[in-house]
Amino acid sequence: MTESQIPKLLAVLVEHQKQFGGLSAEEAQWIIKNPKEAIGLLTEVVKKRFHHARYFFPIIFTYETDKRRDMNKILTNLGRKICDRAIDIMKQKDYKESIKTKTEKVEICAATIYDLTGKNVATTKEIYAAILAKDHTLCKPEDGPYICEVYSGDNTVFLAMKPIHDSSGEPLGFFVCRHHDIICLSADHLDPEGQWDGYHYIVFRR
Repeated sequence: MTESQIPKLLAVLVEHQKQFGGLSAEEAQWIIKNPKEAIGLLTEVVKKRFHHARYFFPIIFTYETDKRRDMNKILTNLGRKICDRAIDIMKQKDYKESIKTKTEKVEICAATIYDLTGKNVATTKEIYAAILAKDHTLCKPEDGPYICEVYSGDNTVFLAMKPIHDSSGEPLGFFVCRHHDIICLSADHLDPEGQWDGYHYIVFRR
């Protein structure tokens, strides 16, 4: 807050002083005796409210994971394509171990790289740090097939996830796209220092 804003804030509080009528006499007396602590509480509440309003990203997919579901078969029956690189990492130990044994409700949010980082170009490391700083979490590898199942858009969406090494040792991450009107689950090289343009969409857990 700038020095010029402080008098304006005080004037607004005086203008709306009737709002303090909801306080008990004891509460009001505490504020009078402890103005610094009271102002500290007010600023913390405002900061938290602003933080959540500023960093809210819409939920675009909701689904329940279920180990009993054969996602390869489900996607094939839906006419969706699982590309070779995605098939490769789905065979890897790290992918199989990521699958929950219990049913879990998952909410997926989306944002552009710019919305997350405020940058026109950002590294994977910066993007993931921004997601975690905004109280969200990264996708689990098993989210890839589920997002492919429910996806109906036109924009390519990249999963914010820890990379899985394929059979050749290359670190890969899932993405879902529409190619010639066919929705595809694919994978691409995923490097912590890799750079992303700000217009790309990335998805992550709520």
